[in-house]
Amino acid sequence: MKIANVSELREIRRRIGSLPEVTAKIAKRVAEAFTRLSEQAFDAQRRPDGGAWEAGENGTPKLNRTGRLRAAATRFEAVGSTVRASVGSVPYARYQARRGFLPTKTLPAEWAEVARQIAREEIDRHMRGAS
Repeated sequence: MKIANVSELREIRRRIGSLPEVTAKIAKRVAEAFTRLSEQAFDAQRRPDGGAWEAGENGTPKLNRTGRLRAAATRFEAVGSTVRASVGSVPYARYQARRGFLPTKTLPAEWAEVARQIAREEIDRHMRGAS
């Protein structure tokens, strides 16, 4: 990026100063992307890292008997600049989470790359002055 005059430099400084505002946009897009990835994994009866679900008591995974778990617990939401899974509306979701339908501790590589790409796009858009 070539800076031609002081006013352009001031504008770049203003944009850099307002980067924290971009984090909410990033979080919203990441939550939408994580919801899609989570739904795809759930429908395939796979963990987010690609492994198979842990078997239930009878030897087969039974996480989608009523559809409530998939409908609520595969949703991610943005709260400010934070992205979180919304499992609270299904009382047994936290218990079933041990079977691996949500990421734990670290994000799978694919999910992390999606988040990085969204962050790069939003920061680049912001620095160019696009909304």
